[in-house]
Amino acid sequence: MPTRGASRGLTLILALAAALLLASGAWSVVAAQDPDGDSVTGGSPHVGNAEGRISQGAAVIGYSVDSDYRNRLWRIDLNTGVATLVGPTGYTDIESLSFSSTGVLYGVSGGGGSRELVRCSLSNGACTAVGALGAIFTDTGLAFDSSGRLWMSTDEIDPTPSIFFRVNPNTGAGTAIGAQGQDVTGLAFRGGVLYGLGGDETNNLVTIDRSTGWATPVGPLGTVTLVDGGIDFDTSGVLWGISDPSDKPEHQTIPSQTFTIDTTNGAATVVATVTDEGGGRLYGFEGLAIWPSEEPPEEEEPFVPEPGTLLLLGSGLAGLVGYAGLRRRRRVD
Repeated sequence: MPTRGASRGLTLILALAAALLLASGAWSVVAAQDPDGDSVTGGSPHVGNAEGRISQGAAVIGYSVDSDYRNRLWRIDLNTGVATLVGPTGYTDIESLSFSSTGVLYGVSGGGGSRELVRCSLSNGACTAVGALGAIFTDTGLAFDSSGRLWMSTDEIDPTPSIFFRVNPNTGAGTAIGAQGQDVTGLAFRGGVLYGLGGDETNNLVTIDRSTGWATPVGPLGTVTLVDGGIDFDTSGVLWGISDPSDKPEHQTIPSQTFTIDTTNGAATVVATVTDEGGGRLYGFEGLAIWPSEEPPEEEEPFVPEPGTLLLLGSGLAGLVGYAGLRRRRRVD
């Protein structure tokens, strides 16, 4: 027959095992959160970390929305211009796009009366609101820096002048930093520098001082004329862009193009015309976010503890309480 001491020891072992299972489950919950503290939900897609998934192939994959045409999210091979439809965004206008370090695709809604930070699904294109930005504008740029801070440039803000913002990715709230000095549509960050794309036919590359918001011109694009568009860096450090030659859907006669930009002088080189998989020309693209792999990231499901895990947790806690009680009685005796 087991001794009293052996029974207490067995109870302690069982309790510790339950506690370890609890810790494992809790860690899974933490791992399923992005660094900004947002829990994974069905309406807020979370995908795996880009690190370790970088393809060595020649394709450079970007995501963009034809906001001035039909408001659909597309996956685009920037070298060929061939676009694969992901799906409708559910919004009348998504102005800019940027991937977080964990692969969550953020965007800005600029259509109608709503100005919101949104998250967009890479599975079906549907975007869901994070929160109101608290500013009125026409076009924007969006980019995360290396510290996970989210920045937003503006184009035709009301009232003028165009203002540079920092955005809270958890709530969507925008904090004004300062006047940019010109319209900026499209943002991209690399090597400690935030670059912007001049909008409304400014047609230049700028760098932006994140402490003041001021945009300093680098140089004219030259071969590219646009009203709106987007930029982002690929993994090799090449700055890519996508153009929106017209901001009126009914006047879309010139298709969007992909291009690269020389960051030393702003000069753009046209690479391809954007088409669907059947060769049909596509129009009105705004915003660009590059995923560093030829394959889209896989969206992960949130961690939900199994009922058996919860039962074992309860048993373990009961064991700990019982063991503590035995210890107290032993001291009293």
